[in-house]
Amino acid sequence: MFSFGDSLHISDSSGETLASIEQKPMSFLPRYDISIGGETVCEVTKKLTLFKLKFEINN
Repeated sequence: MFSFGDSLHISDSSGETLASIEQKPMSFLPRYDISIGGETVCEVTKKLTLFKLKFEINN
């Protein structure tokens, strides 16, 4: 349940980062910041459910 932070970076052919998804470390449920062009556009939070995966998107 506790997380330490993963990240994913999407780059163009010259190596410039276009978008990134970074997990916020040490949160009870996983939270991710999605950034485009260095600016955070939204936060995705996993919800606590028993049988389905459920996420909430906040901008």
